[in-house]
Amino acid sequence: MTSYPEIPHDRVQIVGITYEYPRGEGVAYGSSDAIDTPRDGDSTRVTVSMTEGDVSRGERLHHLIFAMPEDQDLENVDGDDLTFLYESDPFRVNSDTGEISRDPPSHAQDDATQDGFERKSVEGAYRLQFDGQTQGQPWRVGLYIWKSAYSQSVNEPRGRGYSEYVALAQSNGNAGTIAEILDEAAEANSFTGKRAKVEFVIDWVQSFPYVTDDVDTGYDDYPKTVTETMVEVRGDCEDTSILLAAILQTEPFNYDMVLIQPPEHMAAGIYGKDQPGYYWEADGREYYYIETTGEGWGIGDLPETYQGENAVVHQV
Repeated sequence: MTSYPEIPHDRVQIVGITYEYPRGEGVAYGSSDAIDTPRDGDSTRVTVSMTEGDVSRGERLHHLIFAMPEDQDLENVDGDDLTFLYESDPFRVNSDTGEISRDPPSHAQDDATQDGFERKSVEGAYRLQFDGQTQGQPWRVGLYIWKSAYSQSVNEPRGRGYSEYVALAQSNGNAGTIAEILDEAAEANSFTGKRAKVEFVIDWVQSFPYVTDDVDTGYDDYPKTVTETMVEVRGDCEDTSILLAAILQTEPFNYDMVLIQPPEHMAAGIYGKDQPGYYWEADGREYYYIETTGEGWGIGDLPETYQGENAVVHQV
């Protein structure tokens, strides 16, 4: 998940590294001549030759592009001095002919347009655009997710507890990046108060189409990672609740969140005191119910089906 990065150096070399896909072992690399860093929307065309290593034939690969200060070299550069710029689609070098061809994995997502969102495949990434409204005001959110990040998420082992999917999104930085993008989008759409921002994020998550695991994945119970839910722009109650809890518990929001599990359902819960609506208690704290499937549910709104039911509260 990304916005275009700022390069903090005035003179740089552009570095290309070829990795086994997705972001596996580096197999080849090279750099360009030094250039002045483009500013104010300018662009510069450079050539990067892969002079070191060996591009494997018959393996799925991709290029990652970085900016490196001109006084550094690839053998000794500190990772903090590399600015990640972009990556390519996966490709393969034919073992016999040496021809290069695109080689998308079987889980690659097609372009899609529905009411409220659009997914477009671009070089190395999926471009996502969401449209909705909060408090009667329309909004639009756009972001990019790297295809390799999605592939890594698809390959994550299953069998975790629900709270562990929240922890995974926070530890790999994905939840934080989404949270920052949504916070900026809220500000841009004049949702500046704490409550208004939370309602904006809830409305955004509720806009994701609902689909059951057996229809979507062929499994009865298949919790998705946050990145999978984002790219596929669909999920069941577990997936969207994990997504919401991961975002709102991460900076810049920093709310105390839980997952609330009534019979055969899942929702998120947000800590509050003396608020209207339904809540569950855990460790002496009140967590107000947030329905993540279907639009229009507010904090503390509880579908009639689950009123009077017991629920398991998962700390995240």
